[in-house]
Amino acid sequence: MNIRKTPGDHLYAVAVRDASELWLVLWVRHSARGEYFVFHPHNERPADWHLSYHKDGRVHSKNYGHKMASPFFPKRQPLTAEFRGSESLITIGGYAPKTLGAICALEDFTGVVELGPRVLGPKHGQIAVDLVEPGFVLPRRLDNEAARALFTEPNPNVLIRVFQ
Repeated sequence: MNIRKTPGDHLYAVAVRDASELWLVLWVRHSARGEYFVFHPHNERPADWHLSYHKDGRVHSKNYGHKMASPFFPKRQPLTAEFRGSESLITIGGYAPKTLGAICALEDFTGVVELGPRVLGPKHGQIAVDLVEPGFVLPRRLDNEAARALFTEPNPNVLIRVFQ
């Protein structure tokens, strides 16, 4: 994967460790402009799937150059100093990273949530990415939470949770 990081960006990855390889599952980009994007590796071209959360609170998903916005993605809190509580970016289930061949290069990322080989699979496991106000604690779900990482460089913070 060609991960593009520009000055001022923070990139956070979820990856699966299998023997000596680290397979990229998804990554979150907090841009220098203060916006958030979620990407995942794929084999399809010219697919360019990503989800974006813009400073004014607009959220949309884009693929093959087409936006999916409201009613699928209602406007949310603006990304300002008044941001309170939490907002969900995405919850995505199951994944087979080895089939895509996307190796995770640790040096490309500000932080990495590294999982064991049996946490996510084609039919099981879930990843939740949320934006949270600094100091806000998102309660644990009753599911089997396998990993939780809070990245505090951006404001709002990025919380990544993985469920088996």
